[in-house]
Amino acid sequence: MVAPKVTCSRATPIFVILGKIDDALALSSNTFAILVLNGHRAYMLICVRLISIGGSMADTVFILGAGASFEAGAPLMSTFLDKAEDLRRTGEVNDCAPEFDKVFSLIDTLQAVYAKSELDLNNIEALFGILEMASTVNRLYGIPEDQIGSYRDALIMVIVKTLERSINYHFSGGDFSKPQPTDSYRKFVELIQFLSKNFHEDSSIITFNYDTGVDHALHYAGLNVQYCTNANPGDGIRLLKLHGSTNWGACSKCHSIITYDLPTFFSKHDSKVRDDGTYDKHLEVSTYLSEIYHCEEPLNPVPVIVPPTWNKNSYRGDLSNVWSAAARELSEARNIYVFGYSLPESDPFFRYLFALGTLGSSRIRRFWVFDPDSNVRLRYEGLIGSGIRSRFQFFDRGFLSSVSSSGAMDYLTWLLNQGR
Repeated sequence: MVAPKVTCSRATPIFVILGKIDDALALSSNTFAILVLNGHRAYMLICVRLISIGGSMADTVFILGAGASFEAGAPLMSTFLDKAEDLRRTGEVNDCAPEFDKVFSLIDTLQAVYAKSELDLNNIEALFGILEMASTVNRLYGIPEDQIGSYRDALIMVIVKTLERSINYHFSGGDFSKPQPTDSYRKFVELIQFLSKNFHEDSSIITFNYDTGVDHALHYAGLNVQYCTNANPGDGIRLLKLHGSTNWGACSKCHSIITYDLPTFFSKHDSKVRDDGTYDKHLEVSTYLSEIYHCEEPLNPVPVIVPPTWNKNSYRGDLSNVWSAAARELSEARNIYVFGYSLPESDPFFRYLFALGTLGSSRIRRFWVFDPDSNVRLRYEGLIGSGIRSRFQFFDRGFLSSVSSSGAMDYLTWLLNQGR
């Protein structure tokens, strides 16, 4: 079949069509697209321009999924709504009770309406997907069209507040201005520092998580973070949050993504950490997003969050810079380590981003996946190509055991010291 002529621009829509990846076309020297075949027609699924970003690419890329933040205290997607309901019932989210009540009222309505279809409304991903579709087709049973967006915003706030009030940060020595990172993320950053010191390897991080657990661990260790939400990031470790973050806001006028980085936050609010009456505290940067101004207006108080579902078309904007940076990092990585990302079928986005990124000339030495669910192994075996299959290893371990003194990170360190 002769491939159709394809052009790429910021206006190019992203289609998700079930089918087989046929080819990755080079549209120019630094722009790629993946075509998905469906019958006799070809659709462009994703178009990524591999922007030139400052500094050299990292030798090692870490990919973090929900399993990493789970061991820091965040709920998994499958139990997320249970945790949110518990927080509402115990009065821990009374300051945003209307948003929580709105979401659970919607769930009650949808459970009756969607009894004829197989939709798991107990899963936050499924609920987010329904609202995304409703926003696209302007239809949601029993909800006026002009109110659909408010339900989506309410769900985002439920996600953000559930995360922020589930992850605890510890204080010591009576110094309440410096919350310590969670044990798992502290150990993870120590691994990054070990690689830099002993093997002179730079690292970057690609994460699907919304929370600021790893952000804070990096800040606490004195490492500068670059989110790459713009095309000209500065120096520092690249933390590429593909699905957005609880500390990212959007300009009310130009809709640019503006990040409230933690050094700036703590310089202004080193004591504004929520006190729940215990020695553990909650870090809630999202509460203060609207104090940041852009285009002479405060940021939208609803954080920039991308659902882990099929449709990311409406989120391109500055997020495309993050996705492009991720593709560039993957294209030049020699080592790829994955922690707690199960490669869910509900989010094919990373499969195609990985395909685009690994079109680079870099020779991958290791592609290692750590996950306690052994079934995840089969998904990754279906992802990787024959060229790196011999470099693939799977370890059925969780994130905390992967970064603790008795877990896989010690094993990884030992292997690296052995020259493997």
